[in-house]
Amino acid sequence: MALSTEQALALLLILNSAHLTAADCSAQDRVAVSGSAGGRAVLPCSYTPTPGHDVAFSWYVYPDQGDPDLLIESKTPSAPIPVQWNGRVKLSDEVSSGNGSLLISELRLEDTRYYTCIVWTNGICVTHRNVKLTVQADCPPLDRVAVSGSAGGRAVLPCSYTPTPGQDVAVTWYAYPDQGGPVLLIKSKTPSAPIPAQWSGRVKLSDEVSSGNASLLISELRLEDTRDYMCDVWINGICVTHRNVKLTVQEPPKRDSTTSRTTTTPTPTTRPSATPTTRPSATPTTRPSATAAILSAVAVSAVIGIIGAAVFVILKYKRRAANANGNNPNAGDHNASSDLLTYAVIDHTRQPGGAPVRSGVSAVNNTEYATVRIH
Repeated sequence: MALSTEQALALLLILNSAHLTAADCSAQDRVAVSGSAGGRAVLPCSYTPTPGHDVAFSWYVYPDQGDPDLLIESKTPSAPIPVQWNGRVKLSDEVSSGNGSLLISELRLEDTRYYTCIVWTNGICVTHRNVKLTVQADCPPLDRVAVSGSAGGRAVLPCSYTPTPGQDVAVTWYAYPDQGGPVLLIKSKTPSAPIPAQWSGRVKLSDEVSSGNASLLISELRLEDTRDYMCDVWINGICVTHRNVKLTVQEPPKRDSTTSRTTTTPTPTTRPSATPTTRPSATPTTRPSATAAILSAVAVSAVIGIIGAAVFVILKYKRRAANANGNNPNAGDHNASSDLLTYAVIDHTRQPGGAPVRSGVSAVNNTEYATVRIH
């Protein structure tokens, strides 16, 4: 059964009943203190010191449920305390001077609760104070960014601030699971702090934090990494950056072998075929055919010209030869010649088995004419 705050306080009094009477701590003092997440708060508690008295301080915290937890016991400073406050609570260094205040650093929103201080002098309760601590998210307006990635890849969750030399910078990254409160992923002040197994070895803070880059790198992305993440940057205990990053992890694209073959096939059949069928065929069918036709026409014209010239010369020579024969009646009996034509009449009688006999007298039916030679 959960105890209320009043019941827990009553229980605390019962636990210490061996050291005090009901009148010793009957006047309970109540104080309210507030602080900002990431900062620090001083929970005040004091007494009037008396030389030679034995003084003991005790600080308790009241969780949402269950019994109060011991945070500080001046007599046993090394006593274990709850993990949530481990390394973050400290008793004042001025206890002997009457200052028994409790210092809580690196405040968290979940530190909002009741705390109780009890001071004992020579076994008598002299101070009984209840402190209500409220931790606020004193940050700029929430900035929202969306980031996506593929399973197996990596994603950079952006977060930045304006650096100033000499300032104390603290960067904190949280992940928000489907249920429950935020989970701490990265804290620049305690980089070796344990984190949930789901992100172990896969999250890393930027190496350029001092330069203003507080981004978070998540490698080997998984589908279950799809969620909200929160980045807070604190400078000298003041929140200067408050960013929500929505990460969506998608399935990697699938490669369809059938589609791949269908897509790549047209490449060799289209481009290479275009080269031989278009460009080379245009060269022999257009330019060479036109050149051949021109050359053929020139050749035909030349041949016709030569034939025509030859016919003209032959006809001219025949006319001159005819005129020469008409002017010389003895041309049939002797060799005749002119400036351009020479011919001869050969009369011979063939004898059986012998060569023809040249004579100057024509024999009947035994006349041969020599061929005409043009000089």
